[in-house]
Amino acid sequence: MTVFCDLDGVLAEFCEPFSTLLHEAFGTPVVSTHEMIEWGLGRTKAQIEWGFERVLESPDFWENSPRLATPGQLQRIAAAHRELPIIFVTARADSAGDTVYHQTIRWLEQYGIMEPLVVVVDRSGDKIKLIERFNPDFVIEDAPHTALAFAKRGVPVALMDWPYTAATHAPGIMRCGLTEALTLVGVP
Repeated sequence: MTVFCDLDGVLAEFCEPFSTLLHEAFGTPVVSTHEMIEWGLGRTKAQIEWGFERVLESPDFWENSPRLATPGQLQRIAAAHRELPIIFVTARADSAGDTVYHQTIRWLEQYGIMEPLVVVVDRSGDKIKLIERFNPDFVIEDAPHTALAFAKRGVPVALMDWPYTAATHAPGIMRCGLTEALTLVGVP
């Protein structure tokens, strides 16, 4: 079984550090993934673009992202990722300093997931194009539009059970937490 595992919103906390950038500049609320009801959450398109420009200027935004997964969940992945092919697929935006690819590898390795297979897609996030190359049997994801696209192509998806995924329901999509998702794919 080959598994695609997203990073931000699954393993890493993106909402809180990104909304902190916007809060410091515009006074908008700081929200975590656990609190995010919908993407944007009252921020303007210009504010969000400004935030991604700050990410682009940061030499280590992705490498220093806080973890969202628990230590136990990360240990489970670390112990299983070589025997059960887990491909860490991300659409992280570019940032200064080292590449997103290298920052992501270092982020995973600091949590014990050594020599991970990381695939970075462009910021448009079209992970569906990877189906032909890797033929995933299962996807662990937090983005509703990505989950729907994989499910439409017949790939089962564990969609993280966050407030912003609450309205996403379709055949092939199971809304659950990371622990349940790992159990579904056979990670002991």
